Amino acid sequence: MTLNLLKYLLVGKLILSACALQGDSSPPQNILVILADDMGWPGRIPPGLQRSEVAVTMDVLPTILDAVKLPVPENMEIHGDSLMPLLTGMDYSRTDAIHWETKHNLAVMRGDWKLVHQFWKEPELYNLKSDISESRDLSDQYPERVTEMVGLHAAWKSKYYPNPVARKTKRSKFQFPEAVSNNATKKPISDNE
Repeated sequence: MTLNLLKYLLVGKLILSACALQGDSSPPQNILVILADDMGWPGRIPPGLQRSEVAVTMDVLPTILDAVKLPVPENMEIHGDSLMPLLTGMDYSRTDAIHWETKHNLAVMRGDWKLVHQFWKEPELYNLKSDISESRDLSDQYPERVTEMVGLHAAWKSKYYPNPVARKTKRSKFQFPEAVSNNATKKPISDNE
């Protein structure tokens, strides 16, 4: 049974799919959604269970360890959540913010809110409950939430990502083509990274 779960996780029956809902594939504006529609594990995961929740790749290892009932090694620090409650039909909701950062941008998701900061422009704020496509930037309407989420990310970064790669503050037209948006202000494109 355990090998079947590992096969589902590694081969793709449990799909961790990046949904580029904004119409562009530039990270980190993608959210990860779990779709377990054709997965089953007798006695553990009900067949035909359909759930969708936000997850990150850091959740895969804790899920595998939880599924096979292995403890986290004492010398290992794991930052993801086990998704077994979600997969077995139990109540599940993520309580902590999800953070990610690359040399080009960062994002923080907490509850219905998502902060996206591409380093060559001001941070943008979206309410995913009312705007899953991230087409309406609410940062001007909720500056206190922007400040809160920037602070959350700074605290996370200082603890878990103290030596990040240098930020690129110039947009690369090759990596980040200009997206068309109704409320976007055009910024000049630079070849410099």
